[in-house]
Amino acid sequence: MGQFDDLVQKQRDTLNAEKWASKVKFMIGQFKNDFKEWVTTYNNGDKSVEQYKNNQLVDKWVIKGEMSVKDCIDEMSRESADVKHR
Repeated sequence: MGQFDDLVQKQRDTLNAEKWASKVKFMIGQFKNDFKEWVTTYNNGDKSVEQYKNNQLVDKWVIKGEMSVKDCIDEMSRESADVKHR
């Protein structure tokens, strides 16, 4: 059983990173008269932009981030280490 421990851990890390990557990092809203724009940034750098006029959705698009799964695993590990040292 021990021969697959590294593969199992790698798969766990990958699944955890994919879950972490899809979580919201922060949101920014801009409002001017009847126009609203929401930009949602996710942990992996993806951005979702929604534009509203008179409270009606006018346009929506996604800007893909450039983080790989490996980058997400590294960033997730750094965040975890930061929390432990607080």
